[in-house]
Amino acid sequence: MSGLVQDLRYAQRQLRKSPGFTAVAVITLALGIGTSTAMFGVLNAVLLRPLPFPHADRLVRILATENDRIISGPSPMDVRDFATRNRSFEKFAVYDAWRKNVSASSASIEPEQLQVGLVPTEFFEVLGVTPLMGRVFKDDENLWGNHYEAILGYSFWQTRFHGDPSILGKSIRINDEPYTIIGVMPGEVSDWPVDPRHSKVELWTPFVPYRSASETVWQESERGSRGWGTIARLKPGFTIQKASADLQHIAQNLASQYPLDRGVGVLIRPLQEEQIASLRPVLWLLMGAVVLILLIACSNVANLLLARNSARRREIAVRVAMGADAPTLIRQFMIENLMLGLLSGMSGSLLAWGGCAVITHAHPAKLSHLAGVRLDLRVLAFGLAISVLSSLIFGTLPAWLGLKVNPSEAFKEGGRSNIASRGTRWLRHSFVGGELALAVMLLVGTGLLIQSLARLQRQELGFRVDHLLRTHFFLPSVRYPSRDSITRFCDEYVVRVRALPGIQDAVVSAAYPFEDQWSENFTIVGRTVSQLEDTPVAAFNVTDSHYLHTLGIPLLKGRNFSDSDTETSPPVALVNQAFADRYFPNEDPLGKQIRMGFNPILAASASAVPFTIIGVIGNSMNRGLALSPLPHINTLFRQTPDLNAGFKYLIVRTSLDPMQLASPIRRQLRSLDSDLPFAEVATMDQIMEAQTADRRYTTGLLALFAVFGTLLAGIGVYGVVSYVVAQRTGEIGLRMALGAQRSDVLWMVIEQGFAMAGAGAAAGLLGAWIFRKVVAQLVFGISPSDPATFLVAALLLVAFAVAASYIPARRAAKVDPMVALRYE
Repeated sequence: MSGLVQDLRYAQRQLRKSPGFTAVAVITLALGIGTSTAMFGVLNAVLLRPLPFPHADRLVRILATENDRIISGPSPMDVRDFATRNRSFEKFAVYDAWRKNVSASSASIEPEQLQVGLVPTEFFEVLGVTPLMGRVFKDDENLWGNHYEAILGYSFWQTRFHGDPSILGKSIRINDEPYTIIGVMPGEVSDWPVDPRHSKVELWTPFVPYRSASETVWQESERGSRGWGTIARLKPGFTIQKASADLQHIAQNLASQYPLDRGVGVLIRPLQEEQIASLRPVLWLLMGAVVLILLIACSNVANLLLARNSARRREIAVRVAMGADAPTLIRQFMIENLMLGLLSGMSGSLLAWGGCAVITHAHPAKLSHLAGVRLDLRVLAFGLAISVLSSLIFGTLPAWLGLKVNPSEAFKEGGRSNIASRGTRWLRHSFVGGELALAVMLLVGTGLLIQSLARLQRQELGFRVDHLLRTHFFLPSVRYPSRDSITRFCDEYVVRVRALPGIQDAVVSAAYPFEDQWSENFTIVGRTVSQLEDTPVAAFNVTDSHYLHTLGIPLLKGRNFSDSDTETSPPVALVNQAFADRYFPNEDPLGKQIRMGFNPILAASASAVPFTIIGVIGNSMNRGLALSPLPHINTLFRQTPDLNAGFKYLIVRTSLDPMQLASPIRRQLRSLDSDLPFAEVATMDQIMEAQTADRRYTTGLLALFAVFGTLLAGIGVYGVVSYVVAQRTGEIGLRMALGAQRSDVLWMVIEQGFAMAGAGAAAGLLGAWIFRKVVAQLVFGISPSDPATFLVAALLLVAFAVAASYIPARRAAKVDPMVALRYE
């Protein structure tokens, strides 16, 4: 024990005697440890931390598939059959979440649009949560007329009702109807929406999604009504593989029994996996990047130790001559390395703490899971483990090589020109080459993501983004019970908005580019469909006649909607170019007729009115920026009463800053109906930025890591070349005394840096090519093995390494031959 204490004191003295070496080593390693620890904090929050529900590993989400492609959630009728026929699950729950108008009881609080969960009694039972106050829904409250009960989320209770403990039994208005508050749920239920499409749920009502007792999802005609969420809890001891086989067998039986289930399969995913599936490639890419930075930092410190141990040859020789054996010396070296690692770990923890704070507060809305990143005990333990592991990585080989000292030769050298052995020089250059290779991999990945983001943002969107304002409103059925009343309100509102100063045009629409998620089955008049699964489907929108002009979507063929297309005239439709290409590849679609939601195989309503295609419009990005446009149909809501729901967007094109006109537009809405929330106000530029926010965030982080890695690699080149120049001072002086020119010396030194950079760049390009599939999932419009990106990354790194070599090379070229010879 006394020997260990003595070694600790000796290590402390050695580090204090070399403050420059200690500071550089600690800062370099702290950067690698800090970034690694911060990224592990992200992985811990998103991937490793279990869901806040009991036995969360048994929670799964059920999805429907068609031809091995995920299409949506299963229909409630299918889920009911799953629940009664399966042997693997304790309970199922079908649910959904809708944005609704919500008014607290206080008249001073304006109505707002909030995400409201529609859930049955089983929903909370599947999750295994109980209310903080009150109760959950009863079975008979999931029936029309008995459904006017509400359960509040914790944050909603705190912010709107100030945590009132007497809230139970009070009333809240949802879509202008009174609901009785029967419970308050803990915060984790709201914080973990069970469908990644939905934002945080603020309150829940019973699962009664339709508007009357006669409209219900629990009837055979609704078996094809997919898109609802479904969660389930596995029985103890059952794996997902067994449960999947169980449900797939049931799905096959349903497909043979019901026409609407033909070709429809089932897929099971762990609930936590469903939450973060889209984040996984991004997180592993970033974690890989910080591991590369850590390895670069370790290589740098290993090189510093090799140089330091070369300078300590006489000290080591003296200790060997005095009887110190190899285990004792190795222990001493490793204690010094461990002390360096722990100092770096403490500094890195501070860096990780700051990094986690930045990630928590600066993440984009689409990456809401990052709000839970924090430096907890698991993350700190990881940082400690990385510190110790780093000590072993950077310290073991230099310590072992430091023992290979011949005392007699070390004393003869006099301690001034301790030329390292050929093996040590090769090892030092290999470390630097490895750093450069890792830096090239970072640069290639960053270059690919930067170009991908640029192409994503510069692509043709199919409409004009500038000077567009989007808002949302919902007309509740209690005050707008008929489709005609919805149409009249929309017409009056949009006419008032168009009359406002600064407004060029406006449209009321059920959807808009980026958010066209509504799809409908249809049939083409004159064509037969032999199989249900062959029924064509397209994205669908109901709008008014100003849609194309307001959004700036080009008309490619035919005519636009006009004022003469009224409720009494033949229904008409506009289709996009993707629709024409898929369904009319060799003929003109103009004049052709389609029936929306009509399927003769199911003997659906034969009175379905046909829509005549009057125009073909340009494609717009109707399912996000990174995916090709879907076939799309636009109809007029006054001609499509069955699909004219109360959910509406108002989209306005302005001649001024769009946000300046938000207030007058809101006043027009309030003047028509003061109980309607004016919601989701944003310019199309802001919506466009939100579409790429996660990619910009990821690209920015990777670019930052690439800068760190390149700087560290450059420092490594500079350190090695400087050390070589110091060792070869006498040789350089002799060369110059014999007639060598300064340019010769300059090139001789730079050549060493260039050789290391060339070897490192070649290895880095090979590594980037090997791991190209990791980046392939995240790039758009560019090959993950793009030759130009690979070449530019390698050239940048070589140029930076040569620049790092130039400073010591220039210093070597200025050596005075006489001074250098006296040095030797």
